[in-house]
Amino acid sequence: MWKLYDELIEAIPSGIKISDLAQTERWTFAVNDQTIGTAMKFSKKYQNLEYYQQMELQEAAALVKSWDFEKASFGLAAINSFFNDNKQVKKQFQTEKIYHKDAFDRLIENPNQQKIGMIGHFPFVDRYPELSKNISIFELEPRNGDYPASACEFLLPKMTTVYITASTIINKTLPRLLELSEHAQTILVGSSCPLSNSLFNHGIDMLAGTIYENTLTELKAKKSSERLPLSKYGHAIMIEKRKA
Repeated sequence: MWKLYDELIEAIPSGIKISDLAQTERWTFAVNDQTIGTAMKFSKKYQNLEYYQQMELQEAAALVKSWDFEKASFGLAAINSFFNDNKQVKKQFQTEKIYHKDAFDRLIENPNQQKIGMIGHFPFVDRYPELSKNISIFELEPRNGDYPASACEFLLPKMTTVYITASTIINKTLPRLLELSEHAQTILVGSSCPLSNSLFNHGIDMLAGTIYENTLTELKAKKSSERLPLSKYGHAIMIEKRKA
């Protein structure tokens, strides 16, 4: 069950340190050198960042296995600060297809896809109500029309395509969700998504994450002037598993 996590942690070399950290109500940001990684928070509380300053990146990454989800959010942000980098992407994915666009563009391009499951209620869906007839949304806090998360056990095996929020890495539900979706095309999506090719060994067909090309200081300056959330300043990237 922990293999997926251990592979992400062990791929990070020793000797790299966290150089900066930040939090918003919804996101944790970790920086090694100039590379930013982020991960979703499970509460709006702000944590004491001093504990994590100058921590070894691999040590911080291991926190992703914590059952304290705020610590696990720091762990995943640390992991993403290593993997979600243009140089790392070029190094790891030499034969896979890489797209610089949002994962949900696929839904607009192929509106008649059948039996689409979504783990997480993505804001994107509400902007395209015409897609709702093909989409089943599973949520820990279901809105009107959503299924509760427990319905995954019964309904996910019937889906042909499943979008899974990468925050499921933090709450440890991802391994089971991948088991339930083994016959579907699976897309791990969101700013919390690590762009690691090891995830393709665990039943994931496509990674849809975020790369930040600015420093954290530059992002904060942009936020101050433009008033957008920090998480909005990255650019989307999709990587499709190479077919055998």
